[in-house]
Amino acid sequence: NMLKKQENGMKCSICNGQIEPLIDPTTGKVAWDQGHNAEPVAEGRCCDQCNSTIVLATRLQKAGINPLPWMTEGVLS
Repeated sequence: NMLKKQENGMKCSICNGQIEPLIDPTTGKVAWDQGHNAEPVAEGRCCDQCNSTIVLATRLQKAGINPLPWMTEGVLS
């Protein structure tokens, strides 16, 4: 199984950090706790930070798009 479970949740397949759950602000309950798809950087799931700074930039590059303008405008970070 590629989904790495920690005692308190999932572990990022890129940085090995904790994947924080998404909390619904209206109910206070966990809405999603599976992180993001880490492909094409790694197999499995990744945290918000790795998704925003590594995975999305890699996907843009693979599509022939320069990710730098997106990152400097704060779209990916």
